[in-house]
Amino acid sequence: MYRWQHLEFLRTEDSDNAPASASLSSMLFDTDSWLQREWDDDQNDNQDDSRAGTTIAVEKDETPSLTDHDLLSREQEQALARALQHQFEQLAVQLAWPTTQDMDRDALLEAAKAASQQKADAALNATLNTIIQLRNEFVTSNIRLVYFTARRYLDRGMELDDMVQEGILGLMRAAIKFDAAAGVRFSTYAYWWIQQAIRQAIGKQRSLIRYPANITTQVNRLYAVMQRYRTQNGARADIATLSAQTGLPATTVEDLLRLTNLCVSANAPLHDEGDGTLQDLLTDNDTLPLPDQNAERLQLQQHIHTWLQQLDRRAQCIVRLKYGIGYRKTFSLDEIAPQMGVTRERVRQILDEALGKLRALPDITAH
Repeated sequence: MYRWQHLEFLRTEDSDNAPASASLSSMLFDTDSWLQREWDDDQNDNQDDSRAGTTIAVEKDETPSLTDHDLLSREQEQALARALQHQFEQLAVQLAWPTTQDMDRDALLEAAKAASQQKADAALNATLNTIIQLRNEFVTSNIRLVYFTARRYLDRGMELDDMVQEGILGLMRAAIKFDAAAGVRFSTYAYWWIQQAIRQAIGKQRSLIRYPANITTQVNRLYAVMQRYRTQNGARADIATLSAQTGLPATTVEDLLRLTNLCVSANAPLHDEGDGTLQDLLTDNDTLPLPDQNAERLQLQQHIHTWLQQLDRRAQCIVRLKYGIGYRKTFSLDEIAPQMGVTRERVRQILDEALGKLRALPDITAH
């Protein structure tokens, strides 16, 4: 997909006479300038009662704002769309591409960009500049639509300025792909491109765990239904209710409810004062022992195996079960007796005899 990342015009032989809209890059992406307004109130005119007779000269800010660009009428949109289609047909002729009504404009722009980088072609660059100019007329007249859409996604983990930046990229893409035969106004067509760009940006930047766009959409719809149901009924909705109201299968609802996107930093403070972090309370049970401790443990295991070889097979088994040697837990005499097929008292006698033999071994006293 070809994405225009800037609004500057390509260099041509007539670049000195480039249109004034060539400076739109800084204007479109400087949101602080776009949001400036002239506020006329008494505080600006009369800041103090003692200055009532003083005339204050306020210099007018000449920075462009959203209201400096009028909305396009339907006829103007159709004229721009037809002019854009004509320029793409001309670009296809210059690149020897087939000129069809449903040509891939993204691929065509990619090929034109590559061709312009390989060799200087004034006619090709002039066509690209015209396409940029026509697209910019769509963009500058509909920037306010980006702000309108972005404000709907406030408090979603992304700043307004960043959402506006992404929305403008979606608007630029909509301007390139808009067709005069679509039968709708450009704002209706561009709204979905702007909304898609903002949603994808929020999904990529607001969390560490990133799910596919369709999964994120389903999760948002599911939790919206859950919130609405709880507000109306004062209770949580069950799986069957959620499945009926969202139109999703019950198994899909269960899978979506198991998804989590909660990520907490290990350096997060435990208290407001900042004393201690979450990492101080975390323990790692799988940490490898030190080399000397590991060598000592292996040596002890070898000695125990050697000592147990001095006992008969039944005594070895009883000792291992009683002290959990080679097992994850220890066993009581009542648990060992059924496994050995003898009584509890007989297990105790065999265990006492085995321990007596082990204590008599000369190597054990050394350890």
